[in-house]
Amino acid sequence: MLLLAIQDITERLQLEAQREAALEEARRLHNELNHRVMNSLSIVSSIIAMEGRRFTEEEVKATFARLRARIDAVGNLYKTLLDAGSSDSVDARSYLTRIIDNLVRSTRRTEEISLNVDIGTLPLSSRDAVPLGLIVNELITNSMKYAYQGRNEGKLSVSLRSRDETLELMIADDGPGIDTNARVDSGLGQKLTSAFSAQLSGTLTMESDHEGTRHVLVFPWSAAEDERKRLLSTPTGILEPARAGL
Repeated sequence: MLLLAIQDITERLQLEAQREAALEEARRLHNELNHRVMNSLSIVSSIIAMEGRRFTEEEVKATFARLRARIDAVGNLYKTLLDAGSSDSVDARSYLTRIIDNLVRSTRRTEEISLNVDIGTLPLSSRDAVPLGLIVNELITNSMKYAYQGRNEGKLSVSLRSRDETLELMIADDGPGIDTNARVDSGLGQKLTSAFSAQLSGTLTMESDHEGTRHVLVFPWSAAEDERKRLLSTPTGILEPARAGL
């Protein structure tokens, strides 16, 4: 019986070693895939920038710049995943701050715009991170384009907070408010934010007056949902070491 027990333990250790090796290989392949996707997006972004510089019309150049920013927002997700060594979730603060900084820096108005970012260290699933990052990109792009025209300074606030099982994103500027008659564009940005909000099963509201424009997006936090499912699937009486206080 002792020999059988030793053999059983040996086989289990071998299976565990094989399993860990397989998981490590899967992680390596996934990171390699993320790296290639990120590089591909970077190449596409550079090509768009080169093409945009060929035109002299400001509206055409602005269109290329917005397109590049959208691609960069997706590329930032893969960069954040690689930096964190994660395959399915990112830290909201690292991910969104990178997008915000890139957008403000691209306008060359970093010294003029007072930026207030309040984003918690919150895990975002990769399926939520892409639409959320693109919403942040669209709303901040609009603020940078319209709220600070003819001004030497301005304020921009971005926050992301958890409330029970939802996340609340707020983006606010201190511009003169939205003049629907003056803002003549393709309307693509608004269509995209509406589509991405629906993808998140969220609700996006806007308030605008002479003191500024404020967008608030509330959507279910899938991290909270995943945690609840994980706890429900844990067998009764068996706790993870961290939860058991070990």
